[in-house]
Amino acid sequence: METMETMEAKGGRVSTKICEGKEAGPGSDARVKLPRLNRVLLGVAFLLGVAGCSVSPLRHLEGIPASVHRLASGQENRTRASDDVEEAAADGWFVGVALSGGGSRAAVFSGEVLTRLHELGVMQRVDYVSGISAGSLAGAYYCLSHDPEEAESGDLLWRRDVVEDLMRRGVWLDYFSRYVFNPINLIRYYGTGLNRSYQMRRVLDLKFFRNKTLAELNPKRPRLLVTATTLETGAVFTFTDRELARRGIQSGVLQVSDAVQASSSFPGLFHPYVLPDFTQTTHRPADARFAHLVDGGVYDNLGVVPLLRVYQAHRDRFPRGGVIIVADASLPAELKERLALRADTRKATDYVIDFGSMRKSIEIMFEVDRLGLMRALQEDSWHLGLKLIHLHYTTGLLSGERDLHDELPNILDLDQPVPTNVDFGDKRHLVAPTSLGISPEHARATRDAARRVIDFNLDGLLRVGTGP
Repeated sequence: METMETMEAKGGRVSTKICEGKEAGPGSDARVKLPRLNRVLLGVAFLLGVAGCSVSPLRHLEGIPASVHRLASGQENRTRASDDVEEAAADGWFVGVALSGGGSRAAVFSGEVLTRLHELGVMQRVDYVSGISAGSLAGAYYCLSHDPEEAESGDLLWRRDVVEDLMRRGVWLDYFSRYVFNPINLIRYYGTGLNRSYQMRRVLDLKFFRNKTLAELNPKRPRLLVTATTLETGAVFTFTDRELARRGIQSGVLQVSDAVQASSSFPGLFHPYVLPDFTQTTHRPADARFAHLVDGGVYDNLGVVPLLRVYQAHRDRFPRGGVIIVADASLPAELKERLALRADTRKATDYVIDFGSMRKSIEIMFEVDRLGLMRALQEDSWHLGLKLIHLHYTTGLLSGERDLHDELPNILDLDQPVPTNVDFGDKRHLVAPTSLGISPEHARATRDAARRVIDFNLDGLLRVGTGP
């Protein structure tokens, strides 16, 4: 039977022949002058061969990340990327933290929420951290990291100044320098399975994760749940030991950047992230099956669905109830860019393809899904014995003055997210955009918003996972 590895080996031999060339036979003339077109074509073929033989995050033409490996027969996945409840149910409480999407604004907001909750001792009682899109970046880094007093050489460090610097980092410069302005990568982009998601994955390792794998998640941290959306079915795919085993994939060697990039592959901006199904026993390569993963926010931009599934499936294991802390970095429509003030909203790139309108339309769909999910959560939480603590970016941004606190429940009404009669005054310029990298001013305002909304919910947060 011709397996994926056999195919890969054949591809490697073909690539080697391209790289090494062919010896000239007896009597051949090595100085034959070729026409100009032939020389150009040979040059292109040579560059394609070099590109195919160079070290890449892909298995040549297959388009599969190199860290994706087949799970051997009898082998089990055992990492902290798991929905296992044995450890979580020990005290009878279910405690989860959900980190929403929202570009670097969400990364900074989530990073500050995790930092402050860690300082308060709340994170030490959390069982699961669920991250979506940019929220998964902060969540994954937290679950990989170590406190300064216990960190060893090579460990990722969780310290306020380090986290603040990392979460606001822009990634566009590295992305463009390694992809757009690298001719070899451009050739590989068109000649192999390399795509924008895989290239950004390498940037995430360079800037954040240092090639750490799921097996290296810190056992003293909560379990990590990173979720993407499957294009084939529209369902969520959570990078857990169980889900990866169902596709015959080893979880321990899968890099954290694989999961985070899959969860962050915003449609149109990045290509889908591809995972094979190694459980297929077909003899024909054409019958192989793959999952194409895009941004987790397409299905659930809050990150609460994986937590709800674990809690509902094992509700009897948590007799004391459950708490989900939602770090929500979404923006109500009235706080977004005021397009109504301009007749022509196109930017330079929009004259070819209107990416601006496409992005904003997708964001509207994300927001509608978010509001519907929050409404369902609020209606069902009492019946489930589940308490929700909603840490909303907008609440923190608008709660600088104590006299605004009485208005906050109305401001965050699910049917009217932000009433038009609220005067935002000089705070509108502090609203951080949904982008890959934000300014120091926006980062400071976002961290301040996180601290204020935590202080506003402090009593409830300190009681998480305690009591009868």
